[in-house]
Amino acid sequence: MARVGWLVETNDFNESMATVCTETAWVFPGGLQVGREVQYFSRWYDDLACKPPFGFDFKESWAIGEVAGIDGAVVQMEWSGAAQRLVFEDREVWSVVPPPEGDLLMKASGFGSDVGSDDFSDDHDVDPRIGVHLAFDDDGDCDHVARRCDDYQIQWREEAVQLLPTQAFVVTVVSHDVIADDQVRVELGTIAGGKFHVQIDKDAISGALMKAVANQRQLGLTRVCIASSAGVLMEPDSALPF
Repeated sequence: MARVGWLVETNDFNESMATVCTETAWVFPGGLQVGREVQYFSRWYDDLACKPPFGFDFKESWAIGEVAGIDGAVVQMEWSGAAQRLVFEDREVWSVVPPPEGDLLMKASGFGSDVGSDDFSDDHDVDPRIGVHLAFDDDGDCDHVARRCDDYQIQWREEAVQLLPTQAFVVTVVSHDVIADDQVRVELGTIAGGKFHVQIDKDAISGALMKAVANQRQLGLTRVCIASSAGVLMEPDSALPF
């Protein structure tokens, strides 16, 4: 199935009359189907966030899971993990956090159209400027109504991926050759016995080799682990063994 994405963007005011901006996305890289992977990203900011009681400038969250159920315009997710980044004036803090709450409510057609009334509880807020509904169920959980945006790309920070329960792709450095323009052609072997090549800068660290492997193999959120010929796993900031 083709890739599917849904997006909510809001620009509103809170009780302190601060401008609140949010961006929330659900991406289904293998299509919207029960049992398929779902990726989540959210960003929150208001222009008073750096003042008490919040203390941080803005926050971002990432999560991965799978589609647990689809009932008409309502999509339920089963999350396997979530990570959060809080940005302060002089530092940032990464942590594992509880997964996103609520379900995804899909719009019936184009941006600004409504989902059927049966998909909402009696208690819901509507922003008339952008046509986004924030609905709350009987337990007080927030459901989200989004517009279709299949080309949305989640920017996955390496720190977030390290905190999520992602799979690992392990490869071993087999050989390398220095070629023109200070480039190195690296041969790598997989656990299954396969071999492939990537090309990196001569002075690159192991993190660059990990990214080159992930890009060539189209691994998505799968972590790349690189072992030397002696079987020692490398850290992303370590020097390459050649």
